[in-house]
Amino acid sequence: MGMQGSALATAIQYGGMVAIALGYILFNKKNKQYRAKMFSGMFSATHAKRVFQLSWPVAIDKALMAGAYVWLCKMICPMGACGVATYSVVKDMERFAFLPAAAFAQVITFLSSNAHGKGDWEGIGHNIRRITLLASGMVFIFLLLFSLWPKQVIGIFDPKGDFTDLAAQVFPLLSVLVFFDLLQLILSGALRGTGNVKTVMMVRLAVCLGYFVPISYLIAQSSIENNALKFLLIYGSFYVGNALMSLAYIKKFRSGGWKNTPV
Repeated sequence: MGMQGSALATAIQYGGMVAIALGYILFNKKNKQYRAKMFSGMFSATHAKRVFQLSWPVAIDKALMAGAYVWLCKMICPMGACGVATYSVVKDMERFAFLPAAAFAQVITFLSSNAHGKGDWEGIGHNIRRITLLASGMVFIFLLLFSLWPKQVIGIFDPKGDFTDLAAQVFPLLSVLVFFDLLQLILSGALRGTGNVKTVMMVRLAVCLGYFVPISYLIAQSSIENNALKFLLIYGSFYVGNALMSLAYIKKFRSGGWKNTPV
């Protein structure tokens, strides 16, 4: 079925996940005590308004980060099929290595929310440092393994060797910059846990539109002939944007204003 089969498999995957989660909510004995509250008032206008107010900043900042990858691909497209294929495999390898960081970002949101409710400001800071250290260790183990044997790993995606050389050349260098993405993900998760979802949205909006889009466009339109260098500069501009986000989040935490935000 080709690409249609891939799309169908994805739909089945997420449909199955929804069915399992719904079954757990409805039929698990431990959840009976919550069932009435879970569905009561879900169709009321007041409840819908409250859900919308809580959700729209998160929806926008998630869409911004997803859109950044689409824009990144668009900037690499003029490099041809080899450049796009390199982008795809490099992104997939980094996203695979990045899975522990994504999981820890969810954990820090819950931990920060609980600590915020108790007024445990020092605990939030300690948890951020611990989570960042643990996530960094796990992520960089994968990145190190991929960087030591890049051609072997990339060869799984490129049996004909059309873009292996370019991808193997840029991956180890880009892996060093992944820390900035990891840091901003952990910090943004912590801020959401303390109720500062709009801060995360505004920072991402400002960095993506004010820095990443124009800088990556200028690099893409430049006359750099070395494909590896041009690829590194375009993709690297994304991670530099993540570094700017991290600095903004750190400044927010140091200001102390985040403590007064209701969760």
